[in-house]
Parts: sequence; structure tokens; C-alpha cells
Amino acid sequence: MNDNVPRYATLLDHAATGAAILVLPIIFVESTVADPHVLAGANVINWLVWLLFLADSVAKTRLHGKRYLRSWTGVLDIAVIVVSLPGLVAFLESARMARLLRLGRATRLANILRMARMLRYGLIGARLLAGLRRSTRPDALPFVLGAVGMIVLLGGGLLYTIEFAGTESLNLGDAIWWAMVTVTTVGYGDIAPSTNAGRFVASGVMLVGIAFTSLLTAEIATWLSKEQHKTVERNMHTAIADLDAKLDALREDVANLARGTRAGWEDAGGGARGADD
Repeated sequence: MNDNVPRYATLLDHAATGAAILVLPIIFVESTVADPHVLAGANVINWLVWLLFLADSVAKTRLHGKRYLRSWTGVLDIAVIVVSLPGLVAFLESARMARLLRLGRATRLANILRMARMLRYGLIGARLLAGLRRSTRPDALPFVLGAVGMIVLLGGGLLYTIEFAGTESLNLGDAIWWAMVTVTTVGYGDIAPSTNAGRFVASGVMLVGIAFTSLLTAEIATWLSKEQHKTVERNMHTAIADLDAKLDALREDVANLARGTRAGWEDAGGGARGADD
């Protein structure tokens, strides 16, 4: 195996994690924007991101072989490649797909599309969290902070896509505000999901969000404690350095005093000998 493969696999994993962040707003654009030019640009980005996901999985397969494909990471990466395939949502929206599924009512097709977007949102979010965990220490503040932010954006964007989109009273900002209030357990109650799919999303945001918010609180407390400890150490080092400087000056004064005393005695002794002569 080429010695550069592990390095390339690591770089591709970081790149795919960053690309997963792009997918979330792209899903939002696909579900809310009707401008063909905007959708064409989103499709180009989708293809680039999908190819990056594919290259990442190929590199990991070359590096780890069947062990990677059998791991939960490999299963997640393959699932992300499948659900992120450009044109999949458009195919589900097509009349041909509706005929294949024998869907006589538009609401059934809309429910399938909601489930497809929920699945894509969820898998991309899991891929992003897994990549963030590999990029940083899983017990470190950056990981927990990034995870909480991802839960807020993912939960808010998902709720907006499947429930608030098309309504004039609530927008994406309202959905993200709801996610923030829910994750932090404040619970103002000004915004609440009303559909089964929305409540399902809310349940996931509450369960996962509370866990990571608790971790975030603990990590912030640990970080503050470490910073306080560092401050105490710096003050101690400064005090010790000042004390060492004062002791050095005292030693120099004592040495000068000793030299002066010795010189005085020598002068006194020389004068006495001169008088005797």
C-alpha cells in the first residue's frame, strides 16, 4: 500500500466533514427555493460534495479494507453516499415515482419526501458529528461546543423543512430559535411543533440536546478551573522569580559588605604594621 494513503485518507476525512456542513443549507435551499438558477447551483455543489464523500470512503476502504466496511463508521459513510446522491429527491418528486408507488394522493408523496429529507438530515448530521469527533478530542470543549451548535442548526433546519416551510407565520430563524430554547431546556413555549414528524424531531433534539448541553456545562466548568489553575501557577512563578531576584540582590549586598569589611581590616592591619616599623 502506498505510504501516502493514510495521510490522504485523513485529509479526505477532514474535507468530507467540512463538506457535510455545506449539505445542511443545501437541503434547506432545495426544499424552500424555486428559482431554477439557484437549484442548478445547489445541484453542482451536491455533486462535488457527493464525489468527496465517495473519495473519502474509497480511501478508507483501501486503508482499512473490510474492517472499515463492517464498522459503524463505514455503514454510516455508505448510507450518507446513498442518501446524498444528487437527483434522489427529484426522482422521489417525479410523477413516475408516484405511479410506481401507486400514490393516488399528493399528501402521501409529501410525507415520503419529508421522511427522505429527515433521513438525509439525520445521516448527514451523524456524519458531521463523527467527523468532528475524529478531528478533535471527544472529551474536549471544541467537540462538545461544535456538537451543541450542530444539534441546534440541524434540529431547527429539519423542523423548518418538514413543518414550517410554506407558512407565512414562521421562518427558519424561528425554527433555530425553537431549537436553541429546546436544547438549553428553557422552554418558552412560544413555538411548538404540531405534526407527528415535527414532534419526532423535537423528541430527538430534546434527548440528544440535553445530554450534550450537560456535557458543555461540565466542559466549560473544567476549562474555567484549568484557567484559574494556570493563573495561580503564573502568579506563583512570578512570585518565586521576584523572590529569587531579591535573594540574588541580598547575596550581592552581603558579598559587597564582606569585601568592604575585608578591605577595611586589611587597611587597618597595614597601617598598624607601618606604625610599628
